[in-house]
Amino acid sequence: MNSGSGLKVLFCVRRDLHTVGGGDATQILRTRDALQALGVQVQLWSEPHAPARGSYDLAHLFHLTRLDTFVHAQALATAGLPFVLSTIHWPMAEFEQQGHIGPLRLLHRALSSGPADVAKNGVRALLADGPWRAALLASAPATWNDRIGFLLAHARCLLPNSKAEADVLSELGQTARIEPVVNATEPPPADAAAAALPRGLPPRFVLAAGRIEPRKNQLALVEALGGFPVPLVLVGDPGPMHPNYLRRVRTAATRTGAMLLPAQPRPVLFSLLARAEAHLAPAWYETPGLVSLEAAAAGTRIVTTDRGCTREYFGPQASYLDPADAASMRAAAESALAQPKDDGLRQRVLREFTWARAGEQTLAAYRSALGDREVAA
Repeated sequence: MNSGSGLKVLFCVRRDLHTVGGGDATQILRTRDALQALGVQVQLWSEPHAPARGSYDLAHLFHLTRLDTFVHAQALATAGLPFVLSTIHWPMAEFEQQGHIGPLRLLHRALSSGPADVAKNGVRALLADGPWRAALLASAPATWNDRIGFLLAHARCLLPNSKAEADVLSELGQTARIEPVVNATEPPPADAAAAALPRGLPPRFVLAAGRIEPRKNQLALVEALGGFPVPLVLVGDPGPMHPNYLRRVRTAATRTGAMLLPAQPRPVLFSLLARAEAHLAPAWYETPGLVSLEAAAAGTRIVTTDRGCTREYFGPQASYLDPADAASMRAAAESALAQPKDDGLRQRVLREFTWARAGEQTLAAYRSALGDREVAA
């Protein structure tokens, strides 16, 4: 693999990257680390304007549908700095048909309606910074499709996490080249085995870890597994846009006997994953869901949504559920527990879906986007 020595890349990221966790934060920070190991100089950037011209060879944006991504793209295009985009995207139509409004659409709608509705819709915290507030409000006249079209037209290269996601992008009429980059995990931390587990865990349990929010669909899972012979343990904090959802999940957990834990330190999470009989991811879609990769790396059975690109990653070595069907959730959990744990999946995940490989693929995409000709002196 060619060295990235001398390449200077600007990672344009959300302002709350270090305070609000999530799979995207893990992807961004681990990709940065992998690129730096290859000799690429990476700078995180969360300002609404572009840096001084000539400071970087390339910028890297994340999320096709975030408003701050659009603001970054506008600034970069004006400054003449080329960029690539990790799209982290899957259509939300089915999720929204269930009566939910995705947080990104909520923010778009609020901004298009004006500052008063921004506050009313509970997104004031995202706009507390003066320069960002001005930049976001200035972008409000553009429609949702206009913003997506701008990103697809101006990106030098799109970096989806799967071929399935690449197909979705092709359906949107993209014009940039597409270079899939794997999502990834790492071996369990060395101190996971000795990590002190939360008190009160049942001797056997199935686990569902992740941010507690409607897209992750934990409420339906809790209700579907009421009376299941192996208790359900949920691990996660509420999503910032859905504070009421946690209360509904907690009420259902009390009624059905599920256990609810806050987000745990990484060694404890991996210890829980290793102890669990299976990990369940009932989301409306995943691309493919970092916690499912982590669960596979920890050696547990995988039960995951059949929406998104999950089959591309886990193939026949996982059990799949329909997030709209409670009976399907229960049947998938039963099917998984009837099978022995498969060490082959653990080995394959740790071999094929590594951050080192993601870094190499990302660097190759940079070279493709730049044509190996535009590296700063």
